[in-house]
Amino acid sequence: MGVAFQDAVSSYAAQAATEYDYDVLDRLERLILTHRPRSVPETIAMLEVVIPNVEAGGRGDGADVQALQSILAYLGELPPLLTPSRSAQGRRRTSQSRTQRPGPAGLSSETEAGA
Repeated sequence: MGVAFQDAVSSYAAQAATEYDYDVLDRLERLILTHRPRSVPETIAMLEVVIPNVEAGGRGDGADVQALQSILAYLGELPPLLTPSRSAQGRRRTSQSRTQRPGPAGLSSETEAGA
């Protein structure tokens, strides 16, 4: 994480955990929410700020929406190795064709559909 971003995240956590100055907390939130994530930890830190804002009805300045757009853009830039491959999707379809049947003592066992 960038030093300025990490400082904002640390300060935000400290402010949120204590009796805080609303103006300081708002400025820290804005710094975090307008950041463009460059790593998964930065994305997680942003989501930890975005989610409570969205749950509360969203920010009037739209910084929460901007953060979600930045997160989406970052995730869209990730290498294909981090996204499901077509073969993995095929495996999911195959496993969905299996059914569960009760086994001994309430345990279940998988069987192929139609077997």
